[in-house]
Amino acid sequence: MDDPAAGHVLYMARLWVKQSADLVWGPEDLRVFGTCGVAYFEGPAADDGDVVVLCEGKLTASPDALTVKCQECGEVHHVADLLADIRGKVRGEPMAPRAVREHLQAKARAFIKKKDFENWVALGALPYVLDRVTSSGRPQRIYFPGDVLHVFEYMRGRRRTVA
Repeated sequence: MDDPAAGHVLYMARLWVKQSADLVWGPEDLRVFGTCGVAYFEGPAADDGDVVVLCEGKLTASPDALTVKCQECGEVHHVADLLADIRGKVRGEPMAPRAVREHLQAKARAFIKKKDFENWVALGALPYVLDRVTSSGRPQRIYFPGDVLHVFEYMRGRRRTVA
């Protein structure tokens, strides 16, 4: 306790442990949940006609986290609520499989391969809305993007817990 250099050794040991973990398992993955969006008042008093501002802080956390804390305002959000909001935003209109994959890639950052989509349909995990009749070839099934996102999250969670 009397050695002033002991604190430096502890700091270096903590740094080495983190670096060695990153070398073995790679850096920790972070999942982006969007922006905070909590309303707060800007100005000296809330009742003097001040401006209501929405927080623009980015919400990021590890994939296994249950809550996310905004770095700007300090508000704590539950991951389940954030995922439900994302699903609600991308539920949308029924679309063809390719359009669903492109829509989810743009809106929810869910990168779904064509083969994964076909496997989910073959397994019966992904219900279709109806058969769309086309003038050429066989009828094409259409799907809700929200249903596809739900199956994507479920399958990704299954893969993470099994491995």
